[in-house]
Amino acid sequence: MSGYDSYRPTGSSSVPCIPAHWDLKRVKHVATLSYGDALASEIRVEGEICVFGSNGPVGTHIHANTGAPVIVVGRKGSYGKLNFSEVPVFCIDTAYHVAQEACEADLRFMYYALQVLGLDTLSQDTGVPGLSRDVAYRQHIALPPADEQIAIASYLDAETARVDGLISDKKALVKTLKEMRRSSVAEAITKGVGRARNVQESGLSWVDQLPSDWRSISLKRLVRLSGGHTPSTGNPAYWDGAIPWFSPKDMKADELFDSIDHVTELAVQESGLQVIQPGTTMIVVRGMILAHTFPVCVAQVSATINQDMKAMVPGEDVDPRYLPWLLRGASALFLSLTEQSAHGTMALRTDRFMSERLPIPPLDEQLEIVEHLEAERRRIDALVEQVNEELDLLDELRSATITDAVLGRIDVRYHTKN
Repeated sequence: MSGYDSYRPTGSSSVPCIPAHWDLKRVKHVATLSYGDALASEIRVEGEICVFGSNGPVGTHIHANTGAPVIVVGRKGSYGKLNFSEVPVFCIDTAYHVAQEACEADLRFMYYALQVLGLDTLSQDTGVPGLSRDVAYRQHIALPPADEQIAIASYLDAETARVDGLISDKKALVKTLKEMRRSSVAEAITKGVGRARNVQESGLSWVDQLPSDWRSISLKRLVRLSGGHTPSTGNPAYWDGAIPWFSPKDMKADELFDSIDHVTELAVQESGLQVIQPGTTMIVVRGMILAHTFPVCVAQVSATINQDMKAMVPGEDVDPRYLPWLLRGASALFLSLTEQSAHGTMALRTDRFMSERLPIPPLDEQLEIVEHLEAERRRIDALVEQVNEELDLLDELRSATITDAVLGRIDVRYHTKN
């Protein structure tokens, strides 16, 4: 798509040139960013009204303080994040809002124009980082005539909807691929791979049948369990050392080589932390992540763990390489055993999960299953990586399309007439 016939310089470093018939204005001369309100118990309920904060919709059933439509701009927390609502909203005090009556531009155009300002990078240097309204007001936007604003907004509505559809499809594909991986693990640890075999009744509540030469053994007979804790945070000599200290926030990959937090040798010596060896399997036993996911990771370095984790060392019936796959394959079972603790978080009680019996193939078959599942992991992870790269390109395309249109780098008027 081509640009306009003529451009003029603006003298602005952020928008150096614009189409010759456009204006350059500061945000404060085009729109008013109104403060949101604090949520209070006396706010009256009036229908299905969205409540918006910095992160977007957070609830319903609140009386609106703005008419529709409205732009919501994050002020605290996810500052600079933009949302557009076609329905009346109640904006809480972590957000600004821009209504049509407070905006000289077409509101939909303004929504796109604000997206190119990088508001999320304009942090106010306070105790809680946020977006200063004065800083936002100083930013320049390129302002075309009213009819072009509508044309640009219509074009971007269509183009972003098209790209968003592709993004949605790609994300659904990633979800499907990850579910395929979970299913392949669950099937392998209950049926095996690549062998014709006889089956028997499993005697387990969560698996109907098992290969006839497999056994079912309680976890407490299969592994030796160890826990962790948090050294005193008031003693700086215990922290920022060289020893990884794993916690649930680290449990995001099958294999872990480092942690976010580290402890010192002194912390190990004086606080009683146990050091686990490379190859040790770790699980999460407390945390809200257990509401939907049972993390199983292998520490590939000597490390320590916190009190929300357990480390497992297998006995002679289980190969160390098979143990994490066994636990992942039984994740649905472990999630069914979680319960809410007195503090409101999710917890997996040791006595419950250690009493569960798991299907155990002969050692040689365990290694066959490991090889199969590692090959599947590599195959599926490669597909996920490819799709994620495509998602990145689509995000870049979406951003570039918006930038080119609202800065006048392309002329969409002819496009929108056809």
